[in-house]
Amino acid sequence: MAVILAVVAGLRRTTPPSTATAPSPQAQPAPAPAPAPAEPDQPFLNVEGTQLSGSDARGRRLWDLKATSLQVDRTKNIVTMIDVSGQLFENEKPALAFKAPTATFFATSRDVQLSGGVFGRTPDGRTLRAPVVRWDHRNAIFVASGGVTVTQPGMIIRADRLTSDAAMRRPKFTGNISVQVTQ
Repeated sequence: MAVILAVVAGLRRTTPPSTATAPSPQAQPAPAPAPAPAEPDQPFLNVEGTQLSGSDARGRRLWDLKATSLQVDRTKNIVTMIDVSGQLFENEKPALAFKAPTATFFATSRDVQLSGGVFGRTPDGRTLRAPVVRWDHRNAIFVASGGVTVTQPGMIIRADRLTSDAAMRRPKFTGNISVQVTQ
């Protein structure tokens, strides 16, 4: 995350007058037309094919996101990603791999929201499906909502909401919970 913010901050810098060089008096090209000001709803930065990672205060990786495109909106302080795949990590080890049509990184809170139909899989084969999954950076948990389905050996669990650690070792289901035994 620090790298992305450094790049964005670097794009806003201008060359100080003391280091600018004067053009040579010979054949000067016509000045380029000034770029039109960005419209308020337009992204500040649009990048194709990228990766964004988040870490805790000790520098341990918490999540990675890869996307086909990324847009930075500096007025809202968010990064929006399209066609996303990634991982949540626990103790530097992959805990939950996922795919989603979109992801939004909220720079102020450092939360990440996946949306549009999220599919996830743990290394031991449990699966998660939900319309929305939000990583809560401050509490190091994720919340899946909008109708959640978790499939694991011997059962399928459905609920309105799931709150869990990254590895889904301590899941808490709430709202309209149903358990279907499959074996």
